[in-house]
Amino acid sequence: MRTIVFSLALASLAATTAQAQVERRTCGPNWMGGYVCTTETYRESTVGSGDGKLSREERAEAEKRSAKWEAYCQPKVVQGADGIDRYQYAKAGCEFGKSGP
Repeated sequence: MRTIVFSLALASLAATTAQAQVERRTCGPNWMGGYVCTTETYRESTVGSGDGKLSREERAEAEKRSAKWEAYCQPKVVQGADGIDRYQYAKAGCEFGKSGP
């Protein structure tokens, strides 16, 4: 019985590690004046159409939503007093994806 449970656990682990992983590494100065690199590793999403490509209709729909959001929110990049660029929006809630009243 223990052999069966161990075999199932091992098979489950093998199936999990076989999924594609994406690794993103970013480097830059930290708040103390030093330099730091961070690496994020996560599983690649397998939900959707399979190859990650959008159909022509889905692409057109996404562009339409984006245009609606830009027309409503009127985003612009503003540099703060600390020298960091930030987005500024004409309407409240746009930073959360709101695209209409």
